Amino acid sequence: MQHLMTRTVVSSAVLIAGLALGVPAEAQVAHNRTTHLTLEFPVRVPGATLPAGHYVFTVKASEVVWIRNEDDSYVYGPYFTRPLRRVNSTATPKIVVERSAGANGIPTLRGWVGRHREYGHEFVW
Repeated sequence: MQHLMTRTVVSSAVLIAGLALGVPAEAQVAHNRTTHLTLEFPVRVPGATLPAGHYVFTVKASEVVWIRNEDDSYVYGPYFTRPLRRVNSTATPKIVVERSAGANGIPTLRGWVGRHREYGHEFVW
């Protein structure tokens, strides 16, 4: 019961903080949202390189993200994010990468926006 009360208080505090900062409602209500993404090339995240393949991105505690491989045998994270806005919502998820010359030419994953969503998540490195 104590855990549930603590979780409710924390969730409420995050929502209130988002309202105070002017974060849009869609970006505020991101608890336990899951997005399935297919990476067609390897990308870097802090402490790891994700090979091309299928991944599950789960947002917990508003802006905390866990990345799991498709068969759930490996978990990357937690990673902190902030809202990322996409101008036109589409049926295709959008993946945002930075193609820099570092780390053997492997691009850095900067964020993503799920299907039919205006707001997604940008990693805070």
